[in-house]
Formats: sequence, C-alpha cells, structure tokens
Amino acid sequence: MNRLTVKAVSAASLVSSSLSFAAPALADDVTSTVTAYDRVANVVVLADKSVFDLSIATDSIPPTLSAGDRITIDFKGDEDGVSAINSITILSEGDKS
Repeated sequence: MNRLTVKAVSAASLVSSSLSFAAPALADDVTSTVTAYDRVANVVVLADKSVFDLSIATDSIPPTLSAGDRITIDFKGDEDGVSAINSITILSEGDKS
C-alpha cells in the first residue's frame, strides 16, 4: 500500500469507530397544551402534534390531566427518541400565558 492509501484507510477507521459510540442521554422538557389524552392507551398529544407515550413515565401522571391543560413534560431523550419521562407538571392559571 502506498502512503496515501494508508492515510485514507486510517481516516475511514477513525470516522467509523467514532460513529459507533452511542450519543449520551439528554434531559429536555417541553411546555405545551394537551389536545388529547388517552388514559387507556397511556398517550398524550400536544398542540404541536407531538405524541408522548406515558407508559415510560418514571413519576406518577397527574390524576387530573386532561385535554386543554397546559403542561410541562420533563423527559430524557437519546438517539432513539424519548427514553424516559421524568415528570409531568400541570401549570397553574398564572403560568398558562
């Protein structure tokens, strides 16, 4: 192999090995209005059309949660999407603006 080929193979190996590491889980949150909440399917749909599967909630779901509530969902995301829902907070009237 000539020197240029060795450099290209080394660079390709470096890129492929760095891509094999999993991305770290990131904590995030979203605040929006609930457009639909299906207690049986355990799914909430927000005004921006995002859908959260509440079966992965690590904290209890507020028993009064319903459509029209303005909520904040604190969740952990990774390369596959949402991996855990840490909390769901229904905002008070003063926080709904």
